[in-house]
Amino acid sequence: MGGHAWAVHLPGLEYMADRPMYPRMSFVVVYEDGVPLPGPHALHAEIRELGGGLFVHWGEYLVYFASDNSDPSCNGRRYTYSRAWWLYRRHYGCWPVTGAQRGLKLEPVNFRVLDSRDEAIARDVDYTLQVIDASLAMLPADVGKLRGAAVLEIGPGHNLGTALCLASLGARVTVVDLYPPAWDELYHPRLYTALQERLCSERPGWDPKPIRMVVENASHEPVLRCVAAGAEAMPTVSDASMDLTLSNAVLEHCADLQAAVVELARVTRPGGLGVHEVDHRDHRHRDRPLEYLLMSDDRFESLFEALHGECGNRFGRFEVERIFNESGLVVERVDVAETAERHYAEQVISQLNRAEGSKYRGIDRIRLEELVCRYVVRRLAESTNSDL
Repeated sequence: MGGHAWAVHLPGLEYMADRPMYPRMSFVVVYEDGVPLPGPHALHAEIRELGGGLFVHWGEYLVYFASDNSDPSCNGRRYTYSRAWWLYRRHYGCWPVTGAQRGLKLEPVNFRVLDSRDEAIARDVDYTLQVIDASLAMLPADVGKLRGAAVLEIGPGHNLGTALCLASLGARVTVVDLYPPAWDELYHPRLYTALQERLCSERPGWDPKPIRMVVENASHEPVLRCVAAGAEAMPTVSDASMDLTLSNAVLEHCADLQAAVVELARVTRPGGLGVHEVDHRDHRHRDRPLEYLLMSDDRFESLFEALHGECGNRFGRFEVERIFNESGLVVERVDVAETAERHYAEQVISQLNRAEGSKYRGIDRIRLEELVCRYVVRRLAESTNSDL
């Protein structure tokens, strides 16, 4: 590359490399005879002009130079690299950070680097189709009646595949997310193109034009209305404007679930429906999904805030049903998708019942076992002509 810069082609690691949207995200460490070079995430110009062990993993290339500015191709030293986050943290004493200088571990999921490898794209397409199929299966009407319907999806995450599937069925879709995903030039076009191909080959009645428009425009906006807001407050979404609201593993991350459900009720038209999957587990420990109930409220609130709610808010089915019903969304159906083992649930209940002051003392075992539930709710109305 000229100057002090030396480049190595690493196309298989492009998915985790630094790039304009994520300028300090790569975990790659370059070693000179087993000693880590001192300067990750350097600018290309700095490497060319200064050398001195600066390096960057950018796109498909690893660009670096020797610590003493000798030529790596003939200085007799061995250069290797690692890509493990824990090695990066051990050597540099920190996590890679974004341009806003926020630590990766504490960043919301939607701000993290996206995996654009073939296997990851295939996995995300499969997951998108599973989510849309599970949601549609809960509706009491046929799919065709979504045409022209106003649909709100809250918390879609780092891709809007589910919303685009709804648009391909003729729905007018609004997505609300506190951290809307920015367009990722390596991830989103590949994902949506693969999703479009699956719809064309497997679901001939679905119109892929909305997905094609998004890819061609490199933006979600031509098809979807995207609102940057939390579920607890959606001021730009009008009262009684939605025929259907959807969420998948979102409500368990709300700090104020009551406020979120009240908002869902407000934006749903009388007689309109909601389909919401709630994962009641501790998201950090899938092998011990209920033990966070043993934490004191103060300790749990500190944890919840530090993790941006990613651990889950500890509301179980019995609490979620009550909040829905009290907020004007009557629960019409609950499907339990996953349960805890009975022996494990009994152990947790025994511990809860021994915990002084625990609000979970005396909890019903059957309800405690219900880890993942799908709720169908309807906004009450004196009379409706609902098609859904």
